[in-house]
Amino acid sequence: MVIFALIVCLNSSKSQNYGAMSYFNFRHSTGLSCPESAALLNPAAMYLDSSSNLIFRTKPSRFGFSELSPMMISGVWRADSIHSLGMNLNGLGGSLYSEISSELRYSASLNDMITLGASLEYSSLSIKDYGNQSLVFANVGTVLDLSDELKVGFILRNIFGNYSEQADKTAYQSVVFGAGYRINEELTAEGDMIIIINSVSALSLALKYDYDEYLCFRAAYRTEPNIMELLVMYALISDAALMIGSEYHELFGFSPEIVLKYIF
Repeated sequence: MVIFALIVCLNSSKSQNYGAMSYFNFRHSTGLSCPESAALLNPAAMYLDSSSNLIFRTKPSRFGFSELSPMMISGVWRADSIHSLGMNLNGLGGSLYSEISSELRYSASLNDMITLGASLEYSSLSIKDYGNQSLVFANVGTVLDLSDELKVGFILRNIFGNYSEQADKTAYQSVVFGAGYRINEELTAEGDMIIIINSVSALSLALKYDYDEYLCFRAAYRTEPNIMELLVMYALISDAALMIGSEYHELFGFSPEIVLKYIF
């Protein structure tokens, strides 16, 4: 029952669906600066990855419960300087609750300033004694490259407002407005306004400090619920990087995080 209460609370706040995916570039400035993310991506932000890459991400023993530990594999393929393709595979499994989702993404740069993106997401979830359900979501996003220092982004997740019949028909539709400003070569500030339609609104702020070409640090905070996150990234070799971090949730405590990124 404790695990079920955690799942309901996390899903109702949608905190698990927001946040930075890359940790290694300017992507947070496009509506992704919030901590506590396993799935939310602005499909238009793939153009910020100058190279194709693969990312593996997990939160072992999340809040002390192995059943709440998500795993994710994400990839981006730069077809050319204009078009990018991407995919996400997410899994959260346990005897009480399990969810598997996949997402295909596409982005295209219209010009030097505007990039548009869209994605299609499939999710299958199962709650013990409540049965199974599958959902399909369509998502859109855009990035405006206003200058070398300033980028803004917009995301609309689940544009058709699909919802689960379980958990009192919780809505899964959300909007994020984000902006990021590179203060100098080392420091970047990011902010997002999150609107979960028919539910809550939240604010997320983050700072990323690039110590050198091998090492960077990132701190983030979001409201509704209050979550703090501290991350450290180290470039292992020229094509691979390791990120480790810790998140603090006001209700559930600390949760570690590990991310590996490989560029090819």
